Amino acid sequence: MGAPFFAFTPNRFPNTYLLVGCCNDETTHKYKGKTVMTEAERYESLRHCRWVDEVIPDAPWVINQEFLDAYNIDYVAHDSLPYADASGAANDVYEFVKAAGKFKETQRTEGISTSDIIMRIIKDYNQYVIRNLDRGYSRKDLGVSFVKEKRLRVNMRLKKLREKVKEHQERVGEKFWLSPLLIFTTNDHYNIHYVHNCGKLDVTTIYKLLPCIVTSGWETLTAGLPDVMSWWKMLIAGLPDFLRCSKKVSTK
Repeated sequence: MGAPFFAFTPNRFPNTYLLVGCCNDETTHKYKGKTVMTEAERYESLRHCRWVDEVIPDAPWVINQEFLDAYNIDYVAHDSLPYADASGAANDVYEFVKAAGKFKETQRTEGISTSDIIMRIIKDYNQYVIRNLDRGYSRKDLGVSFVKEKRLRVNMRLKKLREKVKEHQERVGEKFWLSPLLIFTTNDHYNIHYVHNCGKLDVTTIYKLLPCIVTSGWETLTAGLPDVMSWWKMLIAGLPDFLRCSKKVSTK
């Protein structure tokens, strides 16, 4: 439920003594599944919440009248979503208190449930494994085989390499390495100038050299080079023809 829920309770219900029941590991594992924290850790985390007056350890999975009487409980607070009773005692673990009119609805805190936390870890599992290995944990501590550890490290190196390549491409921006460069002019579709060892050319230089780029089968651009992307898309779209022409010229 989280601290926002605990803060909400005394604010909405003044002069309230807030008891928080917490099931032990055996009960929770049986009816809900494996937990991230142990029962002792869960108890202590609740005790350190400033709005909690008392923690009830080993709370029952399904609340009954005997439990309410034992702790002088007037109302049970939880969000309104049905909480399926895996024990089979009822359809909803709060069915009894709802029927008795002793149930108070609270607002569920999104994004902090056990399932949400586990999902975050699973989503970036590989990164968390490498993170802990780099911080001194052994692969045995993490339940990772020798082969898997090596595979994860290789994958992480490849990922970093891809990021560096991408960063380099973005930094280079509109710089192109074109050698040799074939320039098609608007004067004649077959008038091809072959430039040797032109080296590193930026877009501004290419723009000055190219009034227009034309290949057979393309529409002639009469307005010059409108922008870099138009030129680039045109080059990619006509790459097969471009390469065929390049081969013809280079053999002359």
